[in-house]
This record gives sequence, C-alpha cells and structure tokens, in this order.
Amino acid sequence: MKKTLHDPRTVARNVPGLFEVVFPQLTTGVVVHLNQTRTLLSTLPLSQALIESSTLQNAMLFELGIACAESVLATGSLMWEDAKASALSRQRRYFDAEIPAEIAQQDRLISEKIAQNLTSTLSEVAGGKKVEIGPKIPGLGWVAPGRGDFAFGRTLVETKCAHKNFSMADYRQVLLYWLLSYAAAIEGRGEEWSDCILLNPRSSVSVRFEYDALLHVVAAGQTKLEVLQVFRALVDSGDRFQ
Repeated sequence: MKKTLHDPRTVARNVPGLFEVVFPQLTTGVVVHLNQTRTLLSTLPLSQALIESSTLQNAMLFELGIACAESVLATGSLMWEDAKASALSRQRRYFDAEIPAEIAQQDRLISEKIAQNLTSTLSEVAGGKKVEIGPKIPGLGWVAPGRGDFAFGRTLVETKCAHKNFSMADYRQVLLYWLLSYAAAIEGRGEEWSDCILLNPRSSVSVRFEYDALLHVVAAGQTKLEVLQVFRALVDSGDRFQ
C-alpha cells in the first residue's frame, strides 16, 4: 500500500503529539523566552490601520508580499503580474482560502511594502551572501519533502506576517526543518541547518537562534543523534494522521 506523505508545515501544526515526544521540553515558557530575545529591525512596521485598509484576507495579502519579495530577489525588480500569479497559485492549495477576482491598488501597495521590508531585512542579515528562495526541505518517512521560505549559507529564514508573536507551531516547524536536514546530512543527501531566523516583515521584528543551543534546551539531554533516532522511529512507523 502506498504511503501517504504529509507536508512538513502541516505536520508541525497538526501533529503536536509528535513534538511532545521528540522535543519534550519545548514548552510555552521556552517559546515566551525565545520571543523575548527578539530584535527590532531597521524597517518601519506596517500599522494595523494600513493592514485593515486591505480588502484581502491577511493570508492572501502576505502571500502577495512574499511573492513580490521573491520577484525582486530573483530578477532585481518587481515583476508584478508574475508575482501575483505565483501568490494566487499558492493560495489555491488551501481549500478555505478566498481567491480574489482582482487585486485592488491599495492591496498592491500594502503587499509591496511587505516586500520592501522583507527584501531590505534579508539583504541586511545575509551580509552579502546570496539569498536562496525556497530552499529544499528533505522528507523522511511519512513527512514529505517541502520548501522553506529563504536561506543563506546554512541559515534558514522563515517568515510570518501577523500582529502577534511567533507561536509554538512556528518553532515546531523550524525544529522539524532542522531535524529533516540533519537526517539528510547524515545520509549524504544534504547539509544540516546551523541556525534559524524567524522574521516578521509586518511588525519588523526577528528572532535568531542557533539550533545546537535550542536543542540543548528542548531535547531533555538527548544528543542530536538520539533525537533523530526517536523521530525516525515515529515517522517510519504508523501514519500519525490516521
């Protein structure tokens, strides 16, 4: 029987029990502490009034902003129609997403501001290194391969555009991405992420951490190899979505 594969983002959000076993000390208190280490970026945050002036769902607006940033990073300038098509295509993957018939001028303005904040910050934190769009996330067991948001060198960059702190699910997601990269590195299929930046271009804040340091806190004294062995036993066995 063919194994059903699940997107790593979905796993991070919908299978919390998996992470309670693999990272038993990833608690609400740890998340609060990590968020307290946030850095204010040099870009100006987008006001709540500006966001509320949009006619789009927040998810669609953010997707447009990301697509615009990707266009600028890839070509050196904004190719609006291509960025819009990319954002619409990605939103169609979600059954509950509202796909707009058209993008109003105000919506375009806001999405371009998000993109400006994002590209400016990525350029700053990358320090001259090439920024990779959509870095590959390897799969393992019933966790499908996927794509991250951005990366440079061995630093993973994941973005969130919300008027709130980074959540438990956000940290589970980037820990899962590290774990998949570590498994691939051991097997000669890729390179292990060394550190991570969570970036919010809407509120202009970021949280940066080294994976080894975070694992020391959340892995209950286990080595990286022991963490991987626990994880592999879970994803090589039954499908936790069933």
